Order: sequence, then C-alpha cells, then structure tokens
Amino acid sequence: MASSCVPATHMGTAGAALAADDLRTLLSHDRVLGLAEVMNFPGVIAGDPGVLAKIDAFAGRPVDGHAPAVRGPQLNAYV
Repeated sequence: MASSCVPATHMGTAGAALAADDLRTLLSHDRVLGLAEVMNFPGVIAGDPGVLAKIDAFAGRPVDGHAPAVRGPQLNAYV
C-alpha cells in the first residue's frame, strides 16, 4: 500500500510531500496494492482536489483510511 499522507499534516516535516502524480508512479510496482492511510477525512468530505486526485489515481484498487467520530451525512461522504 502506498501512503497517502506524506506529510501527515500541514505542520509535518517529513522532508517530502507526495502528490497524486508522485503516487501514480508507484502503481506499476508489484508490491503496491492500493492507497493507504487516507486520514485527511476533512479533505475527502470537502472535496479537496488534491486528496480526491490521490483516491482517483488508485481507482479499482483498495483504498483504506480512518475517519474518527465521523457520523451521518459526513460519513456517507467519506465512504
């Protein structure tokens, strides 16, 4: 699984940032099965273009993440 959140937050100092184009280069690797750790649930719910581009890049593959305490219409939007 390719990590979707690098850096994990806007305050992170991971030394790199992975955008959708960066993640697409991993699709041909036989050990990359899908997209992992989509934890920017506010971005998914709000339709953030960068977050949605990452998810779209992995269409047809597993995508996992977490949305703590999200309920109702927001949970429907996330899923």
